[in-house]
Amino acid sequence: MRQNRYYTKQTFQMKQTLILILCIGFSQILSSQDSLIIETIRTHMQTFECADGQISGAGATKLEDAVADHQLIMIGEMHGIREVGDFSEALFNIGKKYGFRYFAIESDPWVAEKLESLATHPIDSLQAFEKAMPFSIPFYSNRSDFPFLQSIVQQEGNSDKKIWGLDQTFVVATRFLFQEIKRKAKSDEGKQLAQSHYEKAVVAFQEAMGSGNPSGVYLLKLSEDEFKELETTFRKEENFEALEIVNGIKKSRQIYQHWYDGENYLNNRVRSQWMKNTFMRYYNEAMFRDGALPKVMFKFGSNHAMRGLTPVHVYDLGNMVSELAESKGTESLHIKCTALKGKAYNMLMGPQDFDSTEDYDARIIKAIGEKANGSEWIVIDLRPLRNIRLKNEDESFKSTVFGFDFWVIAPTGTPLEPFQ
Repeated sequence: MRQNRYYTKQTFQMKQTLILILCIGFSQILSSQDSLIIETIRTHMQTFECADGQISGAGATKLEDAVADHQLIMIGEMHGIREVGDFSEALFNIGKKYGFRYFAIESDPWVAEKLESLATHPIDSLQAFEKAMPFSIPFYSNRSDFPFLQSIVQQEGNSDKKIWGLDQTFVVATRFLFQEIKRKAKSDEGKQLAQSHYEKAVVAFQEAMGSGNPSGVYLLKLSEDEFKELETTFRKEENFEALEIVNGIKKSRQIYQHWYDGENYLNNRVRSQWMKNTFMRYYNEAMFRDGALPKVMFKFGSNHAMRGLTPVHVYDLGNMVSELAESKGTESLHIKCTALKGKAYNMLMGPQDFDSTEDYDARIIKAIGEKANGSEWIVIDLRPLRNIRLKNEDESFKSTVFGFDFWVIAPTGTPLEPFQ
């Protein structure tokens, strides 16, 4: 019995020693992995300057080479900072040299059409529209991005559809859309019906803003019977443009209702389907008109712009764009564009402080090092990281590495400048 107790004790000590050795070895492996990731980032990181619609420097050369080799380019943006618009304008100016003519944005098709029209005039035109229809234009109702819109619209080419709006109707934009329906109506009945809905939408907007209750907006008050009346009226007119807007409002109501009902997955799923279907309508029309595969640049929130399964478990627009490019024998380029810290503009709350260094992977921050305190922009080529064994990395890190090809980072973000 003594011998058995001796061997049991000896075996226990040996197991403890083995576990300790394994833990030390695993810790060393993790440390080695971290060092490899940091060194890879540093090796494939460059800086550039961005100003007046142009980028320059070693990083700019790297980005231009990438633009030249791709058909579809997704910019996954951090919302609310003017640096994303500055970078997008500069990248699109480069893209023009390589046949890029179209820019897709996170708005509905009718707001995009309005923005394209406004961008042919001085900025006062956008300011007047914003005053008449506040909050109708998501992300672009500001002074900062207007030169960027003008640079898209004023390029050479006969097409009047250079800006593609792929998203659902913004939750408070029904006032504008019912005005558009009235403008397109062919009968007095249609005009009166659209005017009636416009007036109700104005009242609902004012009440929602006064009460601070976003669920009180008119989009969520429209009933199935009212949609049927709209559809019947404009079908009788054979007014397919008006019917298309009605359908857009109806689909947007469904998307937002999922959100208010707490059905977040369905909200994201249905929205992504809408964006993909809308993009293909623009894409096929441009391909037929131009007689060639259209080269398109996109500016969307990061989740929409990435390849693969997004953090909200949807294969979003970015993934479809990647697959479409491959099916055409071309490639898509996916660029994440953010700032390390600063202020971002929120439509309802104004400028808000942020510090992204608290959210980014610590190894990325370590690799950037002192460049974070400089004035130059940073571009990280993420593609070499895919050759490192990332099996044990968390999903957020892997999503960034495989979802995007480049990560463009401005050291400091400044808020978009709203109209007063």
